[in-house]
Amino acid sequence: MLTQIVAPQAALPIASLVVVVYGVPGSGKTTLAMTAEKPLVLDFDGGAARAIRRADVLPVSQWSDVSKLKAAEIASQGYSTVVVDTAGRALDSLTNHLIATDPRNARASGALQMNGWQALKIGFKRWLTDLRGDEVDVVLVCHAKEEIQGDDVVVRLDMPGGSKDEVYKEAHVMGQLSLRDDGKRVFDCTPRHGAFGKDPGQWGPVGVGAKNAGALAKLMRGAKRHLGRPAEFPDTDASSADAKADSQKRLTEWNAKLATLAGAGSTKEEKKAFLADAKKAGYVLDRTTKKLVSKYDRTMRDTT
Repeated sequence: MLTQIVAPQAALPIASLVVVVYGVPGSGKTTLAMTAEKPLVLDFDGGAARAIRRADVLPVSQWSDVSKLKAAEIASQGYSTVVVDTAGRALDSLTNHLIATDPRNARASGALQMNGWQALKIGFKRWLTDLRGDEVDVVLVCHAKEEIQGDDVVVRLDMPGGSKDEVYKEAHVMGQLSLRDDGKRVFDCTPRHGAFGKDPGQWGPVGVGAKNAGALAKLMRGAKRHLGRPAEFPDTDASSADAKADSQKRLTEWNAKLATLAGAGSTKEEKKAFLADAKKAGYVLDRTTKKLVSKYDRTMRDTT
């Protein structure tokens, strides 16, 4: 088991990503999602037809249409990305399926009860795991909703129950797609007050025009490189060697001054003043060698 440990200096490749694209209706979420690498769109809400650059689409009318879909099957058909459009509607479909297969999951009103919510959370997480695999990325398209908290407006994913929390945890990349006043679309993964975000590539707000083919694919490749890169450490050995060299140079210069002072026939007061200055600089006189040494080295020798 311990033979599988990966050192921080080694690469730790990320096989597949979960990306969340959220925003208000009409912001271009589906269009952006379709710029991922070789996407297959699972169209739960019938919105794929509105996309500017349409990819291959699998219309979903009921949960059984996709419940047994696996990453290996998706990859075998030449797809690299599964787009779930939208994740909220996917959860609605799974909810209907859970109630139909076991009415005990719902109250008399038709709303899920406690065990139903738990089944929804577990079922959705398991389904996402099946979709991902090692060769397939997942893009979750989500509607956003605004909540008023005191004087602040907070943007959250419009998804039911604890499944929303699972999406937050599973996502490697999460960003809000918005339409600016000048008509430009911006994808912002920056974590900030009032909105969730995960920005592993440290992109900040990125312009993603509606006709920008491959925009999300490029960002996702960058995220994989960033997440899997070796940890960066300062060159401690080189730094230590340089520090020692500098310290030795300064000590040599101080001892040269001491030799000059001794050869010039200086007074006792001058020598005393010099040694006081040397002590402030971190050096003391070794009575045996009659040379200056580092106070630290002297202390170490005295305590060993």
